[in-house]
Amino acid sequence: MVEDCTGSEDEVTITLNNPQEDDQTYVVNVGGSATRDVDYILKMPDTITIPSGETELSFSIVPISDGIFEGPETITIQL
Repeated sequence: MVEDCTGSEDEVTITLNNPQEDDQTYVVNVGGSATRDVDYILKMPDTITIPSGETELSFSIVPISDGIFEGPETITIQL
């Protein structure tokens, strides 16, 4: 993503290798050098559940142009 692409919504997709028989619930930890709700808006809750038989969940992410040159920044998502 590029900061100056403000308003250009993209997606973050969480993918399982194989469908599971039961719902899979995960606690989501978002980190990195970019600051959530300052550098980007990520519409992902703190806990996600991938329903049984499914392998993907997608969430929108939008970069925010704060007008400050900061160089490359990262976003990390851990389950």
